[in-house]
Parts: sequence; C-alpha cells; structure tokens
Amino acid sequence: MYISPEGIYFRLVGYALSWHVLYSRCSPEPQVSHHEGPKYEDQLFTLVQAGIFATGRRERFSFHAPPRNLSLAASA
Repeated sequence: MYISPEGIYFRLVGYALSWHVLYSRCSPEPQVSHHEGPKYEDQLFTLVQAGIFATGRRERFSFHAPPRNLSLAASA
C-alpha cells in the first residue's frame, strides 16, 4: 500500500461502481457527500499524520470525523 506524504493532494473517486467523487465543504449542507461531475477545489484531500492518519480538506483541514474513526481502507 502506498501512503503519500503530507502536501500531496488527491481526489477520492469510487472507480468500482459509481465514479462519484467525495467532497467536503463548510456550507451549504451537506458538508460531506459525493457527486458525479467536474473537478472542484472542495474535492482535494491530503493525509495528515498526528500519531495516526486522517484525511483533511485542502482548504482548511477541517475534519468531519475524529481521526480514530477514519481508516485507510474505507473513507466516509
């Protein structure tokens, strides 16, 4: 498994079934969801290491779940 260093940004795309892209934003609701469409800044994530790994938004690194609930195998 490849774990990218901080500062490398990526989009989380559901290639297997839907091709929907995960996005995260502060407003309007929903704050975290997915859609099938063009690229936007709110779709860029990076890995942040603070003892364990968590995903964070490129824009503000606002986390929508405590890092202990995130796993590298499944992103929510």
